[in-house]
Amino acid sequence: PARNVKILQSGSGVVPYVSERHNHIHLLVMLEMPRRGICSLDTVKIPDTGAVCRRNHSLRVKIYRYKTDFPVAVLLDGIWSEVLGKRSGRHIVVRCQKVDMVVALTHIGYNAGARLQDLDIARRSEDIDIIIGGHSHTLINPEAEGGPQCRIANEVGDTILVVQTGSLGKYVGEIDIDLETMAAKYRLIAVDSRLDSRIDEGAAAILEPYRHDVDSILGIKIGRAAAPFVKQDFGLVNLITDIVYAAGSDLNGAPVDMAVMNKGGIRCNMPSGDITRGLIMQMLPFDNRIVLLDIKGSDLAAGFDVMAGRLGDGVSNATAVYDPETRKCSSILIGGKPLDPDKTYRIATIDYLATGGDYMKSFKNGVETGRSNEILYEDVIKYLGMSPYKGKKIKPDTKVRMTPR
Repeated sequence: PARNVKILQSGSGVVPYVSERHNHIHLLVMLEMPRRGICSLDTVKIPDTGAVCRRNHSLRVKIYRYKTDFPVAVLLDGIWSEVLGKRSGRHIVVRCQKVDMVVALTHIGYNAGARLQDLDIARRSEDIDIIIGGHSHTLINPEAEGGPQCRIANEVGDTILVVQTGSLGKYVGEIDIDLETMAAKYRLIAVDSRLDSRIDEGAAAILEPYRHDVDSILGIKIGRAAAPFVKQDFGLVNLITDIVYAAGSDLNGAPVDMAVMNKGGIRCNMPSGDITRGLIMQMLPFDNRIVLLDIKGSDLAAGFDVMAGRLGDGVSNATAVYDPETRKCSSILIGGKPLDPDKTYRIATIDYLATGGDYMKSFKNGVETGRSNEILYEDVIKYLGMSPYKGKKIKPDTKVRMTPR
């Protein structure tokens, strides 16, 4: 058996590997169950996470679904684990047999709201050893003072390692596990210019035949930015949300009441200068589509409270004021008028949010009345080439539309 296991984590995923043979290593990994999955005796593939477990020698994999907020148990080599989660309970228990270490792969955030987060799991658990998290894009640096902590005491006083590597691929995280002592070391590896000269010649040769065709498509210029557009000051979020509003209004044949776009769906900033097709595709990489949603005002207000909980998202033709302590909205204006909880509004958003994604559960009560035929980035590329953006250097609108009081 191998003497140690290393787990590499990037901002976009987790890649576990063992430095030597792994046949005798009992490493139980718990995955967050997505809305859909493909299961068979030989392969378990989870499309939402890209995680794949294949049958190898005596390896057996089985997925169990539980009615909890983090529902997964995985069976490896006859080793089984049950995750019991109770919203009103104090403990999150993982029962394991013949397991050396339990590693939880989560996508619920580090500590960014009132919902169950990685810190809650760590503090209330008894048997989890490591939590590799995502969703909140938290940079957990073990060497930084005053930042998010990576060592958390659990319910019985043991220490759990909780890690995340931020976003935008700026860091890779490495966890080194000594299987004799079960001690785990964690560090961040910066992905910066010092790696630019380390080109794998074999990989470069494989990519070369495709480089020209790909660059000729991704390099197409579609506009100009007069200044940088960044998510942090809402300049980029406002731009994308305004385009969702315009595209939704055209799809509707008349102006919609408002538009909603989550800032988490925007994956990179936009520098000043040429705006290229490849940049927009990189910025909006998901297969989301703009949809029209008829939604009751009370459900829309509940969605605004969710957005306030993450200090605002993208809204167009709407504004809101929220309490920074309770993170609940005290004022919501749609088209300049107070939100009516009994009125049905027609809004433009993306299908991910319309189906309750990013905790927008109340949006599931709405009724979809229209859908774009194009992926979101295609609509954005199209509208950046139209009025009022065509032929102009686009300036960011950094006015915050959801403000703390």
